[in-house]
Amino acid sequence: MNSDLSALGGKFVILDNVDEERVIRVMESAVSIKQEREFLLWTQGQLYSLLPHDIMVCIHYNESNQLVNLELLRGRQMEPKLVDGLCDPISGLAVRLVHYCHESVNLPHFFGSKSEDRQDNLASIHAEINNLGVGDVLVHGTEKVVGGSSWFLLFGAKSTNIDRQLYFFQLFLPYLHLLLLRVLLLSKTTEMKQAVGVLPLSGREQEILHWIAEGKSNVDIGALLNLSPLTIKNHLQRIYQKLKVRNRAHAVSLFKSLSSSRR
Repeated sequence: MNSDLSALGGKFVILDNVDEERVIRVMESAVSIKQEREFLLWTQGQLYSLLPHDIMVCIHYNESNQLVNLELLRGRQMEPKLVDGLCDPISGLAVRLVHYCHESVNLPHFFGSKSEDRQDNLASIHAEINNLGVGDVLVHGTEKVVGGSSWFLLFGAKSTNIDRQLYFFQLFLPYLHLLLLRVLLLSKTTEMKQAVGVLPLSGREQEILHWIAEGKSNVDIGALLNLSPLTIKNHLQRIYQKLKVRNRAHAVSLFKSLSSSRR
């Protein structure tokens, strides 16, 4: 039997042939994921085979460190009180665990649910984990990179080998981060295109208006669409005429009002 010795914080995790095949399947199956439901099925299927858990919470912060998205992924119904306790964007356990881990611990990090009689500054956190009945918790997150940072929390982690779970969590963090960004971007782009679609604009003009609403400059949009900034400027003038607006800000305002009215 072949084996792979992979280091994690000075410790080694042994992977046998079955583990290696599962790792490859998890990675290969991630390539085609674009929709939130596909992401959910992947976390509850292929990823679950190596990182079994009850609930995953995904949190994304923008480059200004503002929380812009919090997703709860689970394969079962949950009581509203538990959902609020975990996922409130201000006081929920998930957000507070992220804040603690970001400031105080090495990642990935494990919070055991059976840590009774603690006297340190984590005593209240462990007590809350016990009270909510969410089991052991694994937390991992990225540094702040282009597009912001992403954090993932696995509640009800199921393993007697924590080092093994932490290793897999670290291995798949880049996949989780990129998949979350892809799902969020495509979801937002779909909403924007639906809003733009009601306007009397050509396909190219719709693309440009979409990127204007994203805060891109003429130079940025030109680079994205392989056009010169002057060409983008000319397109913008036609967009203003068709929408009967005076400038960029008015066009974005009209676009956003249409986006809101279609939700």
